[in-house]
Amino acid sequence: MKNLDEMQNIICKLGNDCLAQKITFEQMAAELAAMGVMRQHYDCITNELSFYSKEQLIFSGRFEGLERTKENGPWVLGESLDVKALEAAIKQFDQREIPTIKFHQKMFAAGVVFCLVFLQKKNIYYFDQYGEYYLENYK
Repeated sequence: MKNLDEMQNIICKLGNDCLAQKITFEQMAAELAAMGVMRQHYDCITNELSFYSKEQLIFSGRFEGLERTKENGPWVLGESLDVKALEAAIKQFDQREIPTIKFHQKMFAAGVVFCLVFLQKKNIYYFDQYGEYYLENYK
């Protein structure tokens, strides 16, 4: 495993490249998993990402480009998990029809307050404020 500073730098570069759509989420996830990152958390309320190895927190913070911007319209949290809206947003994002920030806005509107990504299993859990969740399996 790389040293902590090196891992943090790589995470920041991969995260920024993914946000800028220079690489796909799947490419980022594969590189993170290869360097020992086990899971990733995204808090939709605080707009913060955290990355963990088996033993420790590697990085936690905000990424440039992930801020809530006015040009994307208002950010309104959905009352509860809207699975159809979330699935539509995932499909649009996977087909690269919408940028990452728009995906996050649509995810928020679908009621998602927290995401948990298990990189080794390629699972993403999307949670609403009541504990309801949607499981996505990515490739």
